[in-house]
Amino acid sequence: MILRKEVDFNVEDGPFLMGLHPHGVLGYSHLALFTSNHSNYTELFPKIKMHIGTLNVNLIAPFLRETLLTRGFISVNKGSITHTLNESKNNAVGIIIGGAKESLYAVPGRNTVVLKNRKGFVKLAIENGASLVPVYSFGENNLYKQVQNSTLKKIQDYLTKYLSFAPVIFYGRWGTPMPFKRSVVSCVGSPIPVKKNENPTKEEIDFYHQEYIKGLTDLFNKYKNKFDPDRLEDLVIL
Repeated sequence: MILRKEVDFNVEDGPFLMGLHPHGVLGYSHLALFTSNHSNYTELFPKIKMHIGTLNVNLIAPFLRETLLTRGFISVNKGSITHTLNESKNNAVGIIIGGAKESLYAVPGRNTVVLKNRKGFVKLAIENGASLVPVYSFGENNLYKQVQNSTLKKIQDYLTKYLSFAPVIFYGRWGTPMPFKRSVVSCVGSPIPVKKNENPTKEEIDFYHQEYIKGLTDLFNKYKNKFDPDRLEDLVIL
């Protein structure tokens, strides 16, 4: 797995709110590349302290809680994100924007993200004056395969409405949870400056949301042929 950046980050542009795409089945590359130094994260972003937002339930479970906290995870709720963004300009918070719904589209060769109506993270960025940063992991959806059929899909869609996670039936190498050995390159886009407003208007939210979509689309198109030449589709935004 490889982590690469478009530009050097200026701390004065911080804090940073990073949108991590796609979710994949488990979000494996996001966790591996941003919560450890196997990707030389500290060399690429020497002054930026990364935090990944996770579900509250993960921070309640014994042992798992301690493991996640030591690796910089925080709750994905508004209060925790706001606190972290305001704590220091050096802080960055990564959120897997598409959430549980997007994991159902995590199929090898596909590049489907759930983003069109996801604007809460944009509002958070405006309220806290955080630069928005699109991130795309080419190959994340190739790490696992899902068991798929129409009946199962209906059940998954129904349960996803009422659960905070998607009941995905997946497998990797040898039918185990071990991911397939695939190339994954996570590209960190250029920060999009956001003017702080504690009471953002709908127009402001829509404006920065479109700027973010443009940034993500441009990032994908720039590297798609280099890092995902065998893809079955280009970026699809739902």
